Amino acid sequence: MPVQSKLLSIPADIHYLLLSILPDFRDLAALILTHRCFYGVFKTGEKTLLEAVARNFLGAFYDEAVALAYEKRPSHRRRKRRSTPLTSKIARSIKRSNHVLESLERIVYGLLKTDKHLYLQDPYNYIGEKTLGENFAELASFTFTAIPSFEESLKMTAAGYRIWRFTLLHETEHVPFLMKLPLSELLELNHYVSGLVKLIWAMLGEGGSHHDADYVQGVLATGPWNILRRWNALLEGDMEEFYEGPYGEHYEGFFTSALFEVMDRKQLGSTDLYAYKSIFDGDKETRELLRNLAAKENGVDVETDA
Repeated sequence: MPVQSKLLSIPADIHYLLLSILPDFRDLAALILTHRCFYGVFKTGEKTLLEAVARNFLGAFYDEAVALAYEKRPSHRRRKRRSTPLTSKIARSIKRSNHVLESLERIVYGLLKTDKHLYLQDPYNYIGEKTLGENFAELASFTFTAIPSFEESLKMTAAGYRIWRFTLLHETEHVPFLMKLPLSELLELNHYVSGLVKLIWAMLGEGGSHHDADYVQGVLATGPWNILRRWNALLEGDMEEFYEGPYGEHYEGFFTSALFEVMDRKQLGSTDLYAYKSIFDGDKETRELLRNLAAKENGVDVETDA
């Protein structure tokens, strides 16, 4: 029996099952183009199949990714998260957002590792992100040699989705959004944002733009997509592309103002956030610091690691 005839003899629910277990949208698109039986099943159950593949593709980040996709659309910005199946437009948005965050991950991770290394070498003379633009070529090459572990990658991806959603919120929604996060996720988000800020400082130094902290916060407020676009433009030497697109307004303390207010509400306003620079690593010292901080938040004592 020819292969096409065999495919037609298989029940449609089996075709549906095969499509629903595919790991990503690329494989889904490829399979539905192989035979009309798969295409027909896809068109019949498009929305539920898109959701199934999206869950396979995103895993634990499904809720964050879908929330971001809806919040990126102005018509949905003020609505509660839908419970209806995904549309093809939302699926495409999810795929693009995931690509942006995957591309930023190693760049940001490399910057955080470089920053930690410089600080540990000479903490008393450490001068931070304002010097990152002095050697852009070396910085660019280093970011591709630092690879996060699986655990670090998961934490960074989650933080990436959250800061992107944060940039889409109205200013009055910033503090409530951060208040909902567990303490560990709040600190991870702060650490990720510090990496984005370092990247912006580096790019502005290379691009000859203003070294102004408020201006940097304004670029941060434009979100991960615009930050990555600028980075790629600099790597390609396309200064016209670098200067195009949104810059953001001068915005004092775009993220930090909300963060500090949340820490004050949690009665942790005096916390040295720099002590949690290794929070993505999950090392013993940072875990102990985090446990003690959580205990302080909850007003209880904890034993340190043996």
